[in-house]
Amino acid sequence: MKKFITSLLWFFLPLILVIIVISITLKKSVNDKVNCVVDEKTTTLVLGHSQTECGINDSLITGVKNFSSSAEPYFYTYQKLKKIVSVNQNIKTVLISFSNNQIDTLMNEWTYGDKYLQNFYPKYNFVMNSEDAGLLFKNNFTGFISSEHKSFMENLDIVLKSKYAILSDRKWGSYLYLKRNKIDSLNKTDTIKKMMAHHSENYSKINIQYLHKIVDLCKKNDIKLVLVRMPLYPTYFKTKNEILFQRIRKEYFSDVPFLDFHSVSFKDDEYGDYDHLNYKGAKRFSIFLDTLIKDGLLDKNKPQQFIEEALVKYKFD
Repeated sequence: MKKFITSLLWFFLPLILVIIVISITLKKSVNDKVNCVVDEKTTTLVLGHSQTECGINDSLITGVKNFSSSAEPYFYTYQKLKKIVSVNQNIKTVLISFSNNQIDTLMNEWTYGDKYLQNFYPKYNFVMNSEDAGLLFKNNFTGFISSEHKSFMENLDIVLKSKYAILSDRKWGSYLYLKRNKIDSLNKTDTIKKMMAHHSENYSKINIQYLHKIVDLCKKNDIKLVLVRMPLYPTYFKTKNEILFQRIRKEYFSDVPFLDFHSVSFKDDEYGDYDHLNYKGAKRFSIFLDTLIKDGLLDKNKPQQFIEEALVKYKFD
């Protein structure tokens, strides 16, 4: 039996090697083929998960393009940013969401869980290096192989097309016009009580590792990186582990500017749910953010103080 299995492996080995070579060739072809060029007037990118995806309407902010994507951990954001800045010399600033849930161990699942691998790996596989792919392979072998097969077929399809503008079809993220409003229904349940019971002193080392990589990538390309915490529903914020969040921020990212909007007040009908603005809230917030940026927010030595003063000056509430 052992001899039969060995013979079978030797029989399939050449086929496996051929598939690997073809896969690598396809990835290189896709990397060369995709169009990731943004409008030359765009100087600022917005990246992150669904909080910035739903909360920042880039059509209302001068020179800003939002490429946030729902449930996207920093592992995949890093791949996207790496590709975009390599072909867009006009990018001078990156605003990236940094919120309490992005340090949570849940981010590990978002990085290499089966569902998330199937969603994100085919989008970014051709930008990854061997270290990135190895991390996924190590943490979820079967999920990685399944996602690699899906990527192979999608990459083949891209290569057969005349051109592929990956940034124009929301595949790499954009502003999401969120219509829903669930605050009333959420307030009528015991959702907050359940959330209050969940606190952890653990955090996602992978997500923090790749935020470090984003910091280094921006420094290398002379890009100003700014961390942004989006508005959150007041009672929801109390469920978050703020002590751990601030410890990680100060220990690892104290030299990165941090804009904290979590306590900015909105009406209940301007929230999609506890941690997302809907289109109404996004409109008001984005107009306010545009005003702040035009008034020099990103160049201030004390940006948070400037935000607090602006909230009074512009009577945001």
